[in-house]
Amino acid sequence: MKIHDGANFLRIARTRLPRGPLWASAATGAIAVLILFLVLPASAQWDRPKLQQALLATVHVLVPDDNGDLYDSGSGTILDAGEGLILTNFHVLGDPESGRLFNRDGKAYIAVNPVGVRGLPIFKYVAHIVKSDPETDLAVLRITGLADESNSALPSNLGLVAVPRGDSEELLPGDRLAVIGFPGLGGSTVTFTEGVVSGFLDENGDGVYEWIKTDTEVNPGNSGGLAIDTQGEFVGVPTAGYSASDVAGKISLIRPGELALQFFDEAVLGANSIVSAETATGAGTTSSAASDGGFGPIVFATDVGDSDEPVNAGNTFLDTTKVYAFFDVTGLPEGAEWVSRWLLGGKVILEKQQTWAGGDGNTWINISHPDGLPEGDYELVLSTGAGQSRRGAFTVASRGQQADGGVNVTGVVHDADNSRKTIAGAYIVILKTGVTVQDWIDADFDEALMLASGDSVRGGYFQLDNRVIPGQSYSIVVVHDGYTPVQVDGYRIPEDATDPYILDVPMERN
Repeated sequence: MKIHDGANFLRIARTRLPRGPLWASAATGAIAVLILFLVLPASAQWDRPKLQQALLATVHVLVPDDNGDLYDSGSGTILDAGEGLILTNFHVLGDPESGRLFNRDGKAYIAVNPVGVRGLPIFKYVAHIVKSDPETDLAVLRITGLADESNSALPSNLGLVAVPRGDSEELLPGDRLAVIGFPGLGGSTVTFTEGVVSGFLDENGDGVYEWIKTDTEVNPGNSGGLAIDTQGEFVGVPTAGYSASDVAGKISLIRPGELALQFFDEAVLGANSIVSAETATGAGTTSSAASDGGFGPIVFATDVGDSDEPVNAGNTFLDTTKVYAFFDVTGLPEGAEWVSRWLLGGKVILEKQQTWAGGDGNTWINISHPDGLPEGDYELVLSTGAGQSRRGAFTVASRGQQADGGVNVTGVVHDADNSRKTIAGAYIVILKTGVTVQDWIDADFDEALMLASGDSVRGGYFQLDNRVIPGQSYSIVVVHDGYTPVQVDGYRIPEDATDPYILDVPMERN
């Protein structure tokens, strides 16, 4: 099967309603009441909105060889929806023994689950490897293009859903967990299996366990997918399943989230390429803070003022692309070598050797990443060849929903008199904050006033092309040829809305 252009995988119907008489009816027709609400969980075991979020965060990964033929497939987990970053296993993309990739470009095709998560995944994107490690059998992919339009720019909103991070260190034998992926058993739709933590495996006896053992099914195709706890949070990467012919039962292995997230954060930070550091051009005002020679106490901040002073100083930072470190220097001769080491989670992610220009005073250095510094505990170590050193620490905190751009909007459009009769071809619009439906009508349906829109497809499912902010209110319009237009002003997205936020949209027949 050829997949180098993605054409054989794309069967996406793109339809849009005509705007003539249909939109006029929105202005003159009777106003219907729009009933929108979160779909509430029906299971006492798994929280359904959180489970759906985890299902939507799991993607199918197909890998071609250098001839464009399908070579291997597996699963992946979206950990950064805005940047299109996906965590998976190395062996989905290459041979761990030789370290060779299945194609020289480190290329993969990514299929995302439909909103209803019951149908076949939709192949939408091309991705390339950001970082990989055969030893830990982990890899990070970044979405780089559209599968069917490789030369087109990516949309500003990829329409992806990320899974929240959990803490694999809190797991104990007997705790319940689930594995989500695309094993190919019984069809190509996403598959959910559940079990318990059976134990832990420390391969080298160093006190750090490399594997979570579980009785949950992990079959070929599950590799690189998602393991979640009962809160629907990421706790590991399903990697292998083992069974013996003379033993009843099967044990599967999951790479713990603690190790996997450390690898992911290092990849995002780009310790080998993208991460950058700057140093002030010279020493500033003379200070006695480091009168014993070497480096003075380190002050961290997110910006530097006109006089090289720290701005927004602190030790915990939220949603930042850059952190500055300010410190005094005394007694360091001109031409002396000194080293700055930045650590994340106790591991060096950037090391830079520099030559001191001479003079006592204060200066600064920084660490940055254009996509934002990953959350975690950082440490900076300054040292000289003479053994003088200074340490400082700060934290980049977890970003909330509003900080990373809000939540996606998905749902189902159906007949108001028969909820099982779903409606394909409906056009759903959310207007910008402060814009009413009448404002939009008076402006002749100006697209500049639209925040998000989308069409319902087979099964009535839809996903809008932009996100909304929890706690904000919006006007919403839904139209379909054959149904009474639906419109509502001031619909408020709950502050605790999960991603995706799910709307149930009933429509009355004309």
